[in-house]
Amino acid sequence: MRAKLFAIGFGVAVIFPVAAHFLIFLFSPPPKWEAYHPNGYAYSVESQTGTKEERLAKAKEQDLKQKQYEAAEKHERAIVFYGLYPLGLLAIVVGTAIGVASVGAGLIFGGVFALADGCFSSWDIVPGWVTISAVIFALVVISLVGSVFEMQTRTNPPASEP
Repeated sequence: MRAKLFAIGFGVAVIFPVAAHFLIFLFSPPPKWEAYHPNGYAYSVESQTGTKEERLAKAKEQDLKQKQYEAAEKHERAIVFYGLYPLGLLAIVVGTAIGVASVGAGLIFGGVFALADGCFSSWDIVPGWVTISAVIFALVVISLVGSVFEMQTRTNPPASEP
């Protein structure tokens, strides 16, 4: 029985960050490589025909498209941070309030994983002070939620298991 409850909690913890990512991508889809590079792979000046000026113009155009793609990708990573962070905090708070232990623990772990994923994956995109503040705030929220939960269990101890 405990193994099944552990598996449920583990499943919630793993699936929650994935579901949060897809929820964010539903409202803000990530940039598609093909939209910025319709001809496929990177342009090679040496392998193309035409005059030297035509080849260099084509190479400049491809470089511009690559820079636009990288800017769109950075923007999307920032959106992921600003989306995963509140979802992770919400999962931690809701997980603490849920009475079903396996689901609650899974949501708490999933929230922690989502916070870590959001902060780590956008460390170089979001300003440093925002990320540091977010991590410190998350630590404070987790500590407060844990303290409140601990006080509740002391006043209302759970029924002992056989």
